[in-house]
Amino acid sequence: MNKDSAEEPTVQSSDKSSPQVEFSSQVTPIEKKKPEDRRDIPRGLRFKVMHRDHFKCILCGDNPPATPGLVLHIDHIVPWSKGGKTEIENLRTLCAACNLGRGNRYND
Repeated sequence: MNKDSAEEPTVQSSDKSSPQVEFSSQVTPIEKKKPEDRRDIPRGLRFKVMHRDHFKCILCGDNPPATPGLVLHIDHIVPWSKGGKTEIENLRTLCAACNLGRGNRYND
């Protein structure tokens, strides 16, 4: 193993029911992403977007009380795959049909 790669843990045990694991002192920090750089949308932000959009699809106007079983999605206006951020200004409420039909298309 070269010195640039992470060291594998070493398991030492005389009693197989309780092995002792030793790890290297070299720790690689996990890079945390800012909330707006993550694709998943936190529950609280989802609610704020739906509340702002009056719990209806902003493209076709459909809503769950009018259409039982309707599923609403939160959509990135500028798709996440094209650099869109997960922030309220870039999110909107769409029904499943409008969102899934859109894909990751974005008109500048």
